[in-house]
Amino acid sequence: MTRQFSIRVVTNLDGFSELASDWTHLLERSESREVFLSHEWLYHWTKQYLGVNRLWILVFVDQRERVCAIAPFYIRRVRRNLVCRYREIAFLGSEGVGSSYLDIIVERQYKQAVMLRLYDFLFQEAVQEWDVLTLEEVPTGSLTIDTLVDRFEEAGKVIQTMSSSGCSIIRLPRSCAEYRRTLSANSRYNLQRKNKVLQRLGAVSYRHIEKGSELADGFDSFVRLHEKRWVSNGTGGGAFHRAGFRLFHQDIVRVFAEKGWLTLSFLTLDDQPIAGIYGFVYGGTYYFYLPGFDPDLAPHASPGMLLLAHRIEQAIEEGYRLFDLLQGEARYKTSWANGTRHSLTLRAYNRRWPALMLQCAQSVRQALKILVR
Repeated sequence: MTRQFSIRVVTNLDGFSELASDWTHLLERSESREVFLSHEWLYHWTKQYLGVNRLWILVFVDQRERVCAIAPFYIRRVRRNLVCRYREIAFLGSEGVGSSYLDIIVERQYKQAVMLRLYDFLFQEAVQEWDVLTLEEVPTGSLTIDTLVDRFEEAGKVIQTMSSSGCSIIRLPRSCAEYRRTLSANSRYNLQRKNKVLQRLGAVSYRHIEKGSELADGFDSFVRLHEKRWVSNGTGGGAFHRAGFRLFHQDIVRVFAEKGWLTLSFLTLDDQPIAGIYGFVYGGTYYFYLPGFDPDLAPHASPGMLLLAHRIEQAIEEGYRLFDLLQGEARYKTSWANGTRHSLTLRAYNRRWPALMLQCAQSVRQALKILVR
């Protein structure tokens, strides 16, 4: 017998806040147990980034009034040109902050039933609410992809794979000694050589801040290092140059520290921070979110690389089994990685004129590329 679900739509921050307990318990039981799907991450993203868009969280409730699934959506109005305007359903967290592994939050045993109910809801009760559905950064192993694609194709409706991405990962062994044996002889030699270069310049130490009175100053120190890194290569002040991004992370640092999910790591030379890593720990995974370093201090010693090597070994000692380097194609990430987690972005279309106009515009662009190239 197929489980039946009713759907409640949460459209304001008060309702979002009230979901915190159910959300957390559901995420712990789901196949998508990622820090970027936590109530804390998405609630504070909504506070800073929702703007004029519409909060549209779908809560799936069974006959016993038990929350069995949450679709963390919002509806944004998109304007491509004077003609092409549409309402797009998207995941909360899908803009501005580099969220990965977004998905519907649901226990695996209910996933297929929930996705079929979601399809029916979109094309029945909510058919007038939207034009385009874009699901960004869904892990390729998620049942969301196969179930939803099959249902759309079965109904003869259009759903497309728009892009794919990958996050470099390090599957961690049980000991640092075992990990070092996986490194090439050249990598081990380079780390030893650069460490000796740095030690000749002064007193070297590693410092980690997770909570307490040092947190605010530690975060400010990291932001300065991150900004120096980006100013040096002529691309501006980095991500924290945007006010919304900085305010969002000021909240996240505070809230994640209370949860025990935050790590700020520093490499210091004579007590001066010269490299930093801003990361998260959640569900057995260390998330390498952002690095920073002062390019004018000890560049030949590669302090950023030394700090990353130290942080990997500390993650092993703390019992983590996955070190996720997250999005980005930086060479240093792929050189450290021993695996990749892949994600897809899917787009589906409602049977409405704005959706048709978007499809036509995309087809014209593809045709022009073929003609020009």
